[in-house]
Amino acid sequence: MNFFQKNKTTVIAIGIIIAGFLVYTFFFQNGGQEGALSTSRSDPRVVAANQEFITLFSELRRIDLDTSIFDDSYYNSLVDFSRPISVESVGRDNPFASVE
Repeated sequence: MNFFQKNKTTVIAIGIIIAGFLVYTFFFQNGGQEGALSTSRSDPRVVAANQEFITLFSELRRIDLDTSIFDDSYYNSLVDFSRPISVESVGRDNPFASVE
């Protein structure tokens, strides 16, 4: 215990250096490894997902929509019976303000 009393400043300085090294190692240095959320192109899950996306995209490109229905006389004879929405008053500027 006498050693720590005589070399208090040295022990604190060494402790700060070790703590700084540990903080740098765990938080700031990547260590040649990728983070937990990053993925690699060689990851089999990424390759499978990419292949599935490419397959689905190629299937969607083969879809041919027939737009001749829009030229049909029955479609053109349809009537719009919708009613316009009336403009109503808007609430208070600050809904959280006290009511006076």
